[in-house]
Amino acid sequence: MILPNNINPKNTIYYNSALIIKKMKVCDNKDFMNIYKILSKEINITLKLYLLCIDWLYLVNVIKIGIGGEIELCN
Repeated sequence: MILPNNINPKNTIYYNSALIIKKMKVCDNKDFMNIYKILSKEINITLKLYLLCIDWLYLVNVIKIGIGGEIELCN
């Protein structure tokens, strides 16, 4: 479930995906794990939740993932 009604909104995919997009706009190195490391220092995000957010952003065509693991925002 993407938006459960019984947890804190800060633990949802929507909220954390927005934080990932925000971080990608200001980060120069857009390596998959680099973004996770930077984001996990600022907020409490697990690797599992990060992967779910990346999957969600990819499925809704917000990001594209390169062969080397770099993540780019789609136009």
